[in-house]
Amino acid sequence: MNNACPSCDAVYAVSAKDVGRKIRCKKCGTALRVDDSGLVEDADAADPAAEGDAGEAVQPRSKRRFSSGEGRAKAAEFINKVGGIPTALFGFGVFLTIWFFFQQTISAPNGASDNRAKAAALRVKLEQDQEIRKAEGDAPEQPELDADPKTLENYSNAKKEYDKALAKKRKDIDKKYKKPLNEANDDYTLTQIGNARGVWWDQYGLMFGFLFLSFGCIAYLRTDGNLVLRIVAGAILTLLFLVVFAKFSGCSR
Repeated sequence: MNNACPSCDAVYAVSAKDVGRKIRCKKCGTALRVDDSGLVEDADAADPAAEGDAGEAVQPRSKRRFSSGEGRAKAAEFINKVGGIPTALFGFGVFLTIWFFFQQTISAPNGASDNRAKAAALRVKLEQDQEIRKAEGDAPEQPELDADPKTLENYSNAKKEYDKALAKKRKDIDKKYKKPLNEANDDYTLTQIGNARGVWWDQYGLMFGFLFLSFGCIAYLRTDGNLVLRIVAGAILTLLFLVVFAKFSGCSR
């Protein structure tokens, strides 16, 4: 059922139970009637107020309309506020370059993320070793070689009991730390895999950062703005080309 005003497209919540009722559009004032097809202009132009609350039977829905022209105007206003297209391109390029440059440093082999995951695995191993040392406790003191046979026999029996108890404690500790240690090592391996795969994104990010920086510098050079700013833009553009040339020519190795 058509529920839009034929004159101004204002939307109303009408249904089959409202057929026959008359209202006046609250946006453009057109007299409307609800029939089987929906809202139509009322040819009789009768005042809907004569039907009591008929004009209140259906309420307009709030509908926000966006104009593409308004969107473009707002975007242009925002760009002008930040300094124009050259500044927007240059600023976005700087952001991408800095972000993905440090991402490469963080995710490099033996970088920050690798070391963090490796440290987590080492911590679990350290906790295991500490618990084993604690379980060792005080070992029986070995007597002198010239001690009497009874003392040597007592030491031998005590050492056997100590070794037996320690072996059981070691086995329990190893069983306790087996799962956490495996999980920490797996996390370290997954971190290395993720960092190796992330290099692909980092390279693309740097590429787009350099592109936006280049376009921003070129835009500055094509304007009639501040001379110092144009000189700086030219210097940065030259430096970018030198970095790219050094990267792909093998000079940076």
